[in-house]
Amino acid sequence: MNRRPAGVTPALERRVLVALAAWLVLALACAVSVPPNGGPEDKSPPSVARTTPANDSTGVDPKSPIRIGFSEPMRQERVERNVVVNPPIEFARVHWDGNVLVIQPAHDLVRDTTYVVRVKPDYQDRHNVPGAQWHEFAFATGTAAIDSARIAGKVTLKRGPAGKAIVRAFRITGKDTVRVEKDRPDRESTADRNGVYALRHLPSRGARFLVMGFLDQNNNGIYDLDSDPAAIYPDTVTILPQEPVVSNVDLALVDPKEPGSLKGTVTNESGLDSARVMIAIYDRADTTRAVFRAVCDSTGAYEVKSIKPGAYILKAFVDVKRDSVPGTYPCATKPKGCPEPVVRRPGWLRIKAATAATEPPLAIRKEDTK
Repeated sequence: MNRRPAGVTPALERRVLVALAAWLVLALACAVSVPPNGGPEDKSPPSVARTTPANDSTGVDPKSPIRIGFSEPMRQERVERNVVVNPPIEFARVHWDGNVLVIQPAHDLVRDTTYVVRVKPDYQDRHNVPGAQWHEFAFATGTAAIDSARIAGKVTLKRGPAGKAIVRAFRITGKDTVRVEKDRPDRESTADRNGVYALRHLPSRGARFLVMGFLDQNNNGIYDLDSDPAAIYPDTVTILPQEPVVSNVDLALVDPKEPGSLKGTVTNESGLDSARVMIAIYDRADTTRAVFRAVCDSTGAYEVKSIKPGAYILKAFVDVKRDSVPGTYPCATKPKGCPEPVVRRPGWLRIKAATAATEPPLAIRKEDTK
């Protein structure tokens, strides 16, 4: 039988037990891990809730800042680097007013011009949840109406849709030289999963555009000439008032590292009719050893496949010695051997990526010995 310590009443004992139970509940609660805000984990993607100017606004003051409001607190640096304005402008200052990104242009916007602002979905909220989709809005400064013409088409890579390919339009004026790897575009779009794209809000008063697309493989927003699959539409696209929508501006991207191929013919006029004719391709950095060789058939035709893109030296020769190298062969007139007739293609042989090139015919004559 337990005895209470002296001086401890039943009421005091009950108070001690209640306090102990409360302490245990608090201790267990502190041991349970909960999200920092005390509520359920945030899995909802953030979105653009409002913009100033609003989409399709006209009469916008060229001195106005651009404000983009989000649905929740954001990782600010992830937002700032994913905002694109076309035609391109310089930012004098970028700051935040709560959940609103404020962009102050370095110079007044051009009057009577349509601007398009795009927010790429790589932005994230403070819980690292990414945006689910692009957001685009357009506005016009001065008294101009919103430009409504567009260029549309499909982007492919190796005959399949090039989803997420970036398509850009550069406006051409009389004295412009467009450098697609450096210049900032006037409009930009991203192809959907089927490779379909549309460049919107373009002027339709005879404006001329160069259209190009590329697959941004390292997601840096820059066209990397040596590594990104790309294509430039072969014709300038002109938009007229009577035809404000130009469709079927399709782009077949080419991987700059994909091999090319070469075909051609060689005529043997050296008099050494019984010997075979060959071609040899040399790298510019090493002219002593051929990197590709091919034997011409009875008609003089040859074909070389899987040639790495670049500039090469091409030679055709009569391979009398049958050693696959242009050199000398044993003959009675010269103790050290007679030179095999050989001719070099004028200039550099330039192989383009994923391109089947055809060379003009070469003729080897008896006097060709260099």
